[in-house]
Amino acid sequence: MILRSPPQAFTICGSVIMKKLILITAILILMCCVLTACAKNSGDGAVELPKNLNEYEILISISDDLRTLDLKQTITYTNTESKDLNSLVFYLYANAFREGAEHTAYLSRPAGYGGIDMLSVTVNGEKVTYSIKNTTIMTLSLNAPIAVGEKALIRFEAKINVPVCNLRMGLSANILNMGSFYPVLSVFENGSFREDIYSRTGDPFYQEIANYKVIIECNPALVIASSGSQSSETFGRSYKRVEINAEGIRDFAFVASYTFNVLSGEVNGTDIFYYYPSSDKPPVSAFETAKNTLKVFNEIIGDYPYPSFSLADINFYYGGMEYSGLVFINRTATDKEAIVIHETLHQWFGMVVGSDHVNSAWLDEALVTFLSDYYYLKSGNSARFKTLRGRAKNEYDSYVRLQKPINPETSLNFTQSIYAFSTAYEYSMAVYTRGSLFFDNVFSYAGEKSFDKALRYYYEQNAFKFATKESLLTAFRVKRKDIGFMLDAWISDSVVTFKQN
Repeated sequence: MILRSPPQAFTICGSVIMKKLILITAILILMCCVLTACAKNSGDGAVELPKNLNEYEILISISDDLRTLDLKQTITYTNTESKDLNSLVFYLYANAFREGAEHTAYLSRPAGYGGIDMLSVTVNGEKVTYSIKNTTIMTLSLNAPIAVGEKALIRFEAKINVPVCNLRMGLSANILNMGSFYPVLSVFENGSFREDIYSRTGDPFYQEIANYKVIIECNPALVIASSGSQSSETFGRSYKRVEINAEGIRDFAFVASYTFNVLSGEVNGTDIFYYYPSSDKPPVSAFETAKNTLKVFNEIIGDYPYPSFSLADINFYYGGMEYSGLVFINRTATDKEAIVIHETLHQWFGMVVGSDHVNSAWLDEALVTFLSDYYYLKSGNSARFKTLRGRAKNEYDSYVRLQKPINPETSLNFTQSIYAFSTAYEYSMAVYTRGSLFFDNVFSYAGEKSFDKALRYYYEQNAFKFATKESLLTAFRVKRKDIGFMLDAWISDSVVTFKQN
């Protein structure tokens, strides 16, 4: 709104009228600001970062052979809980790569084991004792309680030994994968910090968002792809220093290689990068798919909130893996387009909208699996959408017909904890396939417009938080589509179909 200057007839009437006009102008400006704020929080897809987040400052020095990393990490932690804290719990996921680990990340013996060795642990400048159980759960015993509302500085110095393997963390054919490698604070829930055991089934990670400032020092020839935005790159005589800023992210990860090339572009103000080995053909098609996925779901769900997004073709056992602002893509995958869509969609559901990956993996995995097919409908290819949904139904039917008779006690409840599944295949069929069929049914029942509106509301209301089953049900109830009875039916072992009312 443009406010015109007051007419001359008013200005000669004295200061009283002028004061009234100034007051009216101020009120109008205030009303505009309020209306603008309301619009931003009620349907335009923009989400705002919360304030007073924990702060991670990490300095990483990478050896030239990419086998070891020296780590210095400071966490500015604020006790936002309802009681004073006498201990803190951190996850050392890197230890799942140790030889003899109780719960391993590797399926078979890797070419080289890895892990993280803690060299120094201090809280507010004082050394503290710590204990490690189940290989990956570290508890710090504090010398003095952290009172409610107080801040504490937790500092770690450690050496990370990189395993030789093609997993979330590992070195394989000169590509360094570094996911879930640094000490990360556990979530405080129901009066205590969570202590989730590492699992090869699913993604055993449950992390709150935080702000990150990361510095990586490495060989000048090494190319880094990372979460966040690389704000500067400076060079010394025998090293380079890459500074990275990332606000409000779920976790931090990076990959590195001496052979990376990169494609770059922009989507709706977001810088997008695709890293790939120079020996490979440039992944132009996958890059275009990533850009279009951002564009399509910015429109449907809401704005991707970070200034940059990166993908990296790497040597990877799995199809792909999502981190905030960075996704790993299996460079040899035959279905790379589907993987790119799936992992990109996790930026909305799994990263921005968090979920308990240990106990409620379906909230993001099942939804993202359905939305990966929904992408084609929204891109004008309804035939492809129908084909993929039909394929999912056939795969699930085949599993039930051929596999379940072998183990009749197997539950197909996709809302279970990851620990309830005996195999990765069982987990995949229940959570990804059956779970996506549930969302397919929700889509058919609610109708396209209501489905899109509910997803947008779900995203806006739960951005930078942890969503729950109730969060999802509430989003559909607000948009006048109650799906609670559907979920109850689908949790049973039968496939239930509800038609649009």
